[in-house]
Amino acid sequence: MPRHPGENVERGLQRDDDRVALALRSLSLSRTTSRLAELLLPPDDAACNLRSVEQRQTAAGTSAHSRSREGSHCMSHDCIDHPTVLRSRYLNLLESALTGSLIRDPSMDPWGEKKYDPHMRTLGRDWPSFAQTMIGNTRLRSLRHMCETVLIDNIPGDMIETGVWRGGGCIMMKGVLAAYGDERRKIFVADSFCGLPKPDAESYMADAGDTHHTFKQLAISCDEVKQNFRNYGLLDENVVFLEGWFKDTLPVAPIKKLAILRLDGDMYESTIQALDALYHKVSAGGFVIVDDYQLKPCAQAVHDFRDTHAITSPILPIDGMGSWWRV
Repeated sequence: MPRHPGENVERGLQRDDDRVALALRSLSLSRTTSRLAELLLPPDDAACNLRSVEQRQTAAGTSAHSRSREGSHCMSHDCIDHPTVLRSRYLNLLESALTGSLIRDPSMDPWGEKKYDPHMRTLGRDWPSFAQTMIGNTRLRSLRHMCETVLIDNIPGDMIETGVWRGGGCIMMKGVLAAYGDERRKIFVADSFCGLPKPDAESYMADAGDTHHTFKQLAISCDEVKQNFRNYGLLDENVVFLEGWFKDTLPVAPIKKLAILRLDGDMYESTIQALDALYHKVSAGGFVIVDDYQLKPCAQAVHDFRDTHAITSPILPIDGMGSWWRV
């Protein structure tokens, strides 16, 4: 029996990180942002981008045939350079960089020790000092897999995160699109870029006494988030920034369909406003991800919305904090 619910997850992540480390052993990794940016540029189109679902399925079938012929421990150059392998290595490395696991980025949260704790980082229970996301390896990898699923299943629509902090979740979404060669879908980056709103208890009683607005660490400028995209080579015209309070930006956002709706607003107000404005745009087969489901006001907003609209898709857990359901 694992000593902690996240232990098995952490072991799995460690195995993947070990494989990435083997691939990168010959590289001298600097711990500076500029060096990470060089390493994390998306895979070359000619080597890694598969332009259609049919091509990906064909490639997967060819790979399976090759493995059965050459044995399960294929170490040939062709195997190492297979597009699926390169894509997986790129996304694994992107995850490690975005969470700060790659450089053992210490925590800066006001309640914990100022050190890197791999267990806390895996479950997203601390605030990294320099990394681009605080959602942790488990939730970030779950997001990656959902993005890959909508591409493979050809679910129509763009992707959005409402509440982005330093932009790491959106950068992962864009990284998946780049790795799969999808140049059509847009990533919408929605945030006030000045922190969370003061609670409006008259309109949203569940937010009474909320203190998120007092944390200056949560106020990250739009320019800083754009620069983070640039550092990974992932800022282009298909990354669309929606700057302002959700009640003002989301109802008029130029979004027709969504394949991924990721909510990370912490509060009842932020959560219900995003659901009211965007849920009806999520395609059948698309995903709704609630980062802060274990926070009572956020969960109440989710259940109030689902009850109002008779939504019965089961809510499934990710890591004890985040949850999701499929439309």
